[in-house]
Amino acid sequence: MPEKLAIVGASVRAAAFPALRAGFLPVCADRFADLDLRRRVPVVQVDDYPDGLAEAILREPVGGRSSPVVRAADRCASASARGRKPAARSSAWFFQKRVTGRSCSAVFAGDGNDAVLLGATWQLVGMPWTGAGEFGYAVSLGPIELSRDLRSQWERIGEVLARRFGLVGLFGVDAVLDNETLWPIEVNPRYTASLEVLERAFEIDAIRIHVDVCRGGRLPRRLGQAARAWCGKAILYARADLSVPPAWARFAEEAISARPWPELADVPAAGTRIRARSPVVTVLAKAAGEQAAHDLLRSRAAQVERRLYGSS
Repeated sequence: MPEKLAIVGASVRAAAFPALRAGFLPVCADRFADLDLRRRVPVVQVDDYPDGLAEAILREPVGGRSSPVVRAADRCASASARGRKPAARSSAWFFQKRVTGRSCSAVFAGDGNDAVLLGATWQLVGMPWTGAGEFGYAVSLGPIELSRDLRSQWERIGEVLARRFGLVGLFGVDAVLDNETLWPIEVNPRYTASLEVLERAFEIDAIRIHVDVCRGGRLPRRLGQAARAWCGKAILYARADLSVPPAWARFAEEAISARPWPELADVPAAGTRIRARSPVVTVLAKAAGEQAAHDLLRSRAAQVERRLYGSS
């Protein structure tokens, strides 16, 4: 009998499917309970998000991050906005220096004292072809081939964060790469959106790594293998208020049947009502190079939108 693993969050499919591949039985709760997730694992849709997650957590034996760690990560994450923004729970404002460069993200496994870099991806924001807003997360592409200096910077960032905040298990760091200098802007003490890209590229079981480390096991060795291909994912957002059409049903069934790596994920059921600028569906791709993976994502996104909105 597979071991149960409780997974809760805003959208958990990206972590649930790797958990299945690692041999666990995920028991899930999130905001959407999308069609592909419901077909494969037990899932509870939490309408009262995020407050309703507390009840969902209590239903299953699941460990959590300590509140000091989460608060510290929230303070680090507050730097993710550009320019001026209101401070959390305060009427005060603070200012942030604008940094030019390319957005990227790295994922680590930590043991509370040290961390191992699992890989890094490019992070594309505000891509018009996805329907994302100006600063909305849209696409992850990777893995990035890291120079010795860049790898050293990432590894130092991961080690310092793991030791300073006692981070155990998987966590991610978003940054801006300016030439060969990294500027960290956000810390995410959880399974990250870009991680399934690295899992596919390197053929690793990150959820197994996470569980083993959380149970007191050793960190894995640095990944030495080269990726076999470039992988990517793109989040498509509703361009207007949308009711998913009945004709979507057959297309969705065919798209989600492919395993272990479908071309479509986080799939809404026909009839689902989605507000403008809200996420609709995720498209996935694998190709020989970065540009080829990007082009394949864009082509699949156009195909999906034709199904959602018609030929227009």
